[in-house]
Amino acid sequence: MKFFALAISTLALATSFVEASLAPPPPACADPRTVTPLYRAYNYRVTDHFYTANGTEFTNAVEKLGYTNEGIAGWVFPYEQRGTVPLYRLYSSNASDHFYTTASCGGLALWRLFSANASDHFYTMSVVERDRATVSLGYTFEGNAGFILPF
Repeated sequence: MKFFALAISTLALATSFVEASLAPPPPACADPRTVTPLYRAYNYRVTDHFYTANGTEFTNAVEKLGYTNEGIAGWVFPYEQRGTVPLYRLYSSNASDHFYTTASCGGLALWRLFSANASDHFYTMSVVERDRATVSLGYTFEGNAGFILPF
C-alpha cells in the first residue's frame, strides 16, 4: 500500500512538471511594438560607420556631415525596458570613429568588425556582409557587440 501511494505521488509530481514545462516562457524582452529604428550611415571621407536612433541626428549626419544613408540597421527600444540593456556610443575625434557596445538581450547578433587601415568600426547583422568585410575589405572580426531586433 505504501508503494502504491508513492507511485501516485510520483505520477502527480511528474504530471505537474509536464504541465509546467508546456506553459509559455515569460517574454525575454519588452514589447517589440515599442521599438524605434536604428539608422545606419557611412562617411567615405573619414571611413566611419554611424548609428543612431535619433531621426534628426541621422538627417543632420547625412545632409550636413558627409554621411551616406545606409538605411535601417535594426530596431532598438528608445528607453530602458524589462529585459533590455543599454547600447552605448562612443566617439574618438582622433580616429574619426564611432564605437558601439552592449550586452545581450535577445534578438539577433550585431557583429562588430574593425579596420585598422581605415580606423573604422563596422557593425552588421548580416553574416554575408560580415564575411565580405573580413575577406575583401580588410576588416577584422571582433565578435558579437550585442543583440538587437532585426528590421
